[in-house]
Amino acid sequence: RDMLGDAEQIRNGDNRTAVIAWLGYDSPAGTGDISRLYDFPTGAGEGRAAQGAVSLREFLGGLALQDQHVSILGHSYGSIVTMRAAESGGLPTADNIVTLGSPGSEIYNSVSDLKLQSGQRFYTMAADQDIVAGAFGDVVPGHARGPHPALWSLGPPGLLADAMLTSRTPTDPGFGGERLETDAWGRASRDSTGHSAYYA
Repeated sequence: RDMLGDAEQIRNGDNRTAVIAWLGYDSPAGTGDISRLYDFPTGAGEGRAAQGAVSLREFLGGLALQDQHVSILGHSYGSIVTMRAAESGGLPTADNIVTLGSPGSEIYNSVSDLKLQSGQRFYTMAADQDIVAGAFGDVVPGHARGPHPALWSLGPPGLLADAMLTSRTPTDPGFGGERLETDAWGRASRDSTGHSAYYA
């Protein structure tokens, strides 16, 4: 696929592509949002994600989509909203479900747990040094970045990681999604590093 050519067409006014930024739920406070420290106790769970999932389904249902090719991208806590919305075919107009920097969900350990609609594809991305998508990045085996051969061979660190984690993150090899790279492409691009540079 000629992605550079596609990007040029979009820049030059190709009206076949549209992007919608949606935030139709009360998201938890970010770690740098000191003014909302009070919000952390209620924002740490997935109750807001469940509410947001209902809103996302209603929003997409109101777009009257027919033959369009639709991809839903959920970043950070929004990835949990997206997964909950997509569960059991809840996003029938979506062709692709994509999670970026996902902390994982307490109720999904694999793509099969989502019971996606037939034909839907699940993709996932985790940038280097994204501590949200994996508390220890490449260090802890099986978490976010996949098993690290050197540490797996030691045994105990892997067992400790399993004991610490209650669920897989979408980028774990065992989750079953297709991992997309976050490396830069094109002259104007730069590598995605950390939790907040996926759209840079």
